[in-house]
Formats: sequence, structure tokens, C-alpha cells
Amino acid sequence: MPCSMPPMTDVVGHLEAVGPTLRVRTKRDELVNVAAEDVVAIKALAAVPVRTGDIRNLEHAAALAWPGIEHEWIDGWLLRYGNGSTRRANSAVPLAVSTVDQLAAIIDWYAGRGTPPLLAVPDRLFRIPPGVPVGGENLVMTTELATATPSTFDVTLAARPDDEWLRLYRRDVPPGVLTAVIDGELAFATMAGAAVGRAALTTAPDGTSWVGLSAVHVMEQARGRGLSPAGVVPARPSVLKFGSEPLIYSPIWPRRVWRRDRRRSLVRRRYGSPVRRGPPRRTRPARPQQLP
Repeated sequence: MPCSMPPMTDVVGHLEAVGPTLRVRTKRDELVNVAAEDVVAIKALAAVPVRTGDIRNLEHAAALAWPGIEHEWIDGWLLRYGNGSTRRANSAVPLAVSTVDQLAAIIDWYAGRGTPPLLAVPDRLFRIPPGVPVGGENLVMTTELATATPSTFDVTLAARPDDEWLRLYRRDVPPGVLTAVIDGELAFATMAGAAVGRAALTTAPDGTSWVGLSAVHVMEQARGRGLSPAGVVPARPSVLKFGSEPLIYSPIWPRRVWRRDRRRSLVRRRYGSPVRRGPPRRTRPARPQQLP
């Protein structure tokens, strides 16, 4: 404050410690220590509001990162099929203004592929109808690249998962599902004998570049070393060609904490399994379509 004597300033961030010295972590992940005797006033600030448009843009970029081996648009919904491996590659997500009118067509589309229908529904983009079973949820945590702590581990990067990556991942997900991406790039990270992860660079409709960190698995003997998605997968994988400064996101299950105090929870995504009520519609076999 230039008019005060002596001059004062503001420190904005998360209050991490109190006592003779207050410790505040700023949005750039910097720690600022302030002597309690120097503090004139403390004010609680409301969380930054999340716009529906921000959610829609992030979910669009995330859907491009996991399109499955087959996908199709149906009236604002992106339907994805990946041989039943992973929820994100085998679910329908509402990316435009969507209503329950499309549910019958979604059920038929998945029935034609011999798999139960699954909706991946972000908050505020669609309301799961009453009576539809909900089978889990996850949070999508976001941060700016400038605030991401660089990985200090020895990580090998490749454009495709090799045999060692697949061995450490320990999930039966076909390589075709893991390597599928629409209008984007992929990087597969390996920490020898310890952990693996996947990074996908895609672009939202508003032009924002997003790096999605997912498919992270840490071996039992390597746990307890502070590994996280950002530690396993570098925030700026060298095999990806960044055209602009991207943002980072990573879906996590609510029971798991990935430095959530330092990152923003932008989206809560729930999974619902709709059930047909009435006879199936007669439709022609659908062919895969590319995103516009």
C-alpha cells in the first residue's frame, strides 16, 4: 500500500501454518513467511468461481485424449468405445447442450457393441436422471504449467508404451486404447522398475492447450516416496510439441489426495449406467466419425 507508513503489501494464497510466523503458499506454489507481529489484517477470500464454459472446454480436451478405438457424435454427446477397457474410453460424455432425449440412442449404440452403456457426466453439464445407478466419481484437478513442480525423478519418455511400460502398468488395456488420441499427442513415461504414466496434449474449443496426466501406476515397493502424477509424468514431456503454454489436469478418485491443496478442483465427474425402458429403436449400424 503506497500511502501507508511504513509501506504495506498483500500476500494472497493458502494459509499453511500459523504461529509466530505465518506461512502462505501462493498460486505459483511459492512459500511466503510473514511474522505474525507484522500482520495488520487477515481476510478470507471466496474460491474463484468456475464457469460452466470452463468445465465444457476442459471436458472436451479430456475426451479427445481418451477417444477409445471407436467414437461417434450423437446430438451433443461424444460416445466412445474401447473394448470395455477403462471407463473413460468406454463412456458417453455430454460436450454440447445435451438432454435425456439422447439416452435411448446411447443405450442402443453400446448395445450394438455388446457393452453396457455408461455416462461420464461432469457437474453442471448434465443431470443424471433419477433412478440411474451411479457407480463412482472422480475429481479433475487442474493447475498452470508455471506452478507445476518439475519432476526430480529419472523418467524415460516415449511416444508409445513399450513392453516395460505395459508390464509396470499391470492393467489389461489394449495398446490401441492407450495410444488413441484425436488431434493431439501422447507421451508415455517410465521410471525404471517403479512407475509409469501417460500424458496427452489436446486442445479445447476455446484454443486452450491441456496436458492430461493419467494411467499412473506406482509399484508397491516404490510407494511412500512422494510420487504423484506430476512426479511420474513431467509437466512438459519433451516428446510433445507445445504450441502454447498449456494447463494441466489429472482425474483422481476423491479418496486419493494428489497435493490437492496446491491445485484447483475444476470438475466433479460421475459415472451413471442408464437402463432402457421400452423396446429398442431400429437404427442403422453406426460408423465411426471424426470430431469436427
